[in-house]
Amino acid sequence: MTAPPATTPSTSAEIALLLQHLAPGVWKTHAVTANFGALAAALGWRVIELDLGRTPNKQELLDDLATQASFPAHFGRNWDAAADCLGDLDLGPGRQALIIVRRAAAGNQTDGAVLLDIVSEAAEEIGRIGGVLNVVWESAEAPSPFGDQPFFELL
Repeated sequence: MTAPPATTPSTSAEIALLLQHLAPGVWKTHAVTANFGALAAALGWRVIELDLGRTPNKQELLDDLATQASFPAHFGRNWDAAADCLGDLDLGPGRQALIIVRRAAAGNQTDGAVLLDIVSEAAEEIGRIGGVLNVVWESAEAPSPFGDQPFFELL
């Protein structure tokens, strides 16, 4: 197994959270460090990273999600198809994935709310078959009571 990359104090807390296997679900935080996904990948997690601040509309968001999650070619480019494909991620017993949603408040709020519902349902569905899907939802609306240290709140 490859050793995790060297860390700073703020990323050490992130590694500890990943090693303790956060309860599956959606976690809201005030900020996600740039290397959070790389740390998860080094620990063997499948990582999907989205930035709602650079996907101004539904189609671009769905295209980015399809690319990042490696959806099949027949993906229908709509919310129902996205929900189906996320629920079909290869995450059986013992498999783990992390979806990082950056700058949620900067994107289209309607699309963000639908995406939040879809990833929440996917986390529950995957959990029922023994897999783990965690979603880290970066939102400026989640101020940290710990200054610059990571703060996660289960939604």
